[in-house]
Amino acid sequence: ARNHTATHLLQAALRKVLGAHVQQQGSLVAEDRLRFDFTHFKDIANVELDRIEEEVNSYILNNEGLKTKMLTFGEAKKQGALAFFGEKYEQRVRMVVIGNFSKELCGGTHLGSAGEIGLFKIISEGSVSSGIRRIEAVTGESAYRTIKEQENILAEVSSILNVPTENLTQELQKKLAQIKEFEKKLNLQRLDIITSSVDGIIQGSQNIKDIKIITKVIENIDMDLLRKTVDLIKQRTDNTAIVLGSVLDGRVLLVMGITPDLLARGLDASILIRDVAKVIGGSGGGRKDFAQAGGNKPENLEKAFQEFKNIIGNLK
Repeated sequence: ARNHTATHLLQAALRKVLGAHVQQQGSLVAEDRLRFDFTHFKDIANVELDRIEEEVNSYILNNEGLKTKMLTFGEAKKQGALAFFGEKYEQRVRMVVIGNFSKELCGGTHLGSAGEIGLFKIISEGSVSSGIRRIEAVTGESAYRTIKEQENILAEVSSILNVPTENLTQELQKKLAQIKEFEKKLNLQRLDIITSSVDGIIQGSQNIKDIKIITKVIENIDMDLLRKTVDLIKQRTDNTAIVLGSVLDGRVLLVMGITPDLLARGLDASILIRDVAKVIGGSGGGRKDFAQAGGNKPENLEKAFQEFKNIIGNLK
């Protein structure tokens, strides 16, 4: 009953905050939560979501009484009752009225007044399909437990960072800035290491159809470092086709570079990368001299290198 009455309040709040175009497209009223689908054609900003939640809780605090009336469908529509879904209604219908802000045709179980809901808390909001959004929320004891769980998480984070809860945002921003600075320094160190090993990478090339082929896995580096490595190799060699790969956070990163002299022979990295990327379960693209790809099959990285060599070997 709490969740059902809250659904009516939610719809009234949505129409007040977002506009009268909001129409119910589906709902779930369970013992521990509610779900409400409605028409809306763009993302809902956090400030709007806060206003919607605040509006519902305002209705609850005002403790408006809930009344039901039995009347004809035509009379209910004249009085402004909402009826959605394209449902077929009986000649006589039940209209649920809450204060002066909610009138809906409904045969479900409800409370005697809005105040009996106790508390309303939105737990998620998102898109279901084009033009349809969904809000999930909890009420009463479930809402209280949800808020306490969130408070406990904040208290735990506050304890870990050793700062008061009210300073968490500033402290997290500070930590993130430090992490970015550490990552920047680490990448510079990695680039130095890679730079010193470029000659060795070039020496490990393989000759196929009078083209130097370089394929190599460089562990735990991001796409930016892979690109820079390709550029370094291209600066120090010619007549070379390069494919470098890395696995980062379970994803395969792949880059391909073609030296300028090979472009004149018709090699095109943006085309070659497509077939190679399929092997790692992904796709790619780019320019004639440089292309990149990503995939979800890190176990196939060596197979991707072999596919690249096969393609070069089959060139006419």
